[in-house]
Amino acid sequence: MKFFVFLLFTCATIACSNSKRIVENLRWEETSVSHFMDERDGYKGVSLLYLSSVFWLDMDAKGYKKTLSVLNYSLENSKPIKVGLKKVNDKIEIVAAKKINTK
Repeated sequence: MKFFVFLLFTCATIACSNSKRIVENLRWEETSVSHFMDERDGYKGVSLLYLSSVFWLDMDAKGYKKTLSVLNYSLENSKPIKVGLKKVNDKIEIVAAKKINTK
């Protein structure tokens, strides 16, 4: 199972070559992490902390590609990020992203 996830991630990473541009076009929010973790209004919080702790979400192909692109950006820069997701018309979209400060 882990090999299948790794293979899927590798293929998706190759397909998402414009990951930095996607992340740069997001609205960078100063909102606290707890806001993203609030399930009300269709928000869900996802912490992308390297490959071993990624939450794979059931979403449409467009949103899935964006999530993988953000993950790719995080891995390339060795900086974990927090992503805010919103459900809109049965699709999950990235609405904000925030770098997590690590020491």
